[in-house]
Amino acid sequence: MPLTERLDLEELFNEHRNRLTCYIRRKTPNMQDAEDIAQSAFMQVQLAAKQYDIVNPTSYLYQTASNIFIDMKRRQKLHESYMYSAIGATANENNTTDSAYSAPGPDRVVSAQHELTRIQSVISRMPEKQRRAFSYIA
Repeated sequence: MPLTERLDLEELFNEHRNRLTCYIRRKTPNMQDAEDIAQSAFMQVQLAAKQYDIVNPTSYLYQTASNIFIDMKRRQKLHESYMYSAIGATANENNTTDSAYSAPGPDRVVSAQHELTRIQSVISRMPEKQRRAFSYIA
């Protein structure tokens, strides 16, 4: 039965909202993420139903939710990869493989503190108007 009427969408939502959230919850420990993914999946199904006849809306809904979850995990992995490169540390350097954010080593901390001191010194020598502009940014 194609999903084309608003009533069908409401019925699908009412019938599967809790089950879909539980299904996603098994994939992610974060309840808020599960609820967000479920909501996004329902919204995508609603948009798709306006353009296409969805023959099996329940399967389409669950597959859409799975795809959204996979996309979320890919974004998280990309973000973690960026964070590792930004702090100059990798999981291997710290002998960890599952830590999302590894703390920078003592040498990086000292280097950053020296850099901060140098920047503060340069700012303190600026004219008053420019110093105030930096204080608004920070």
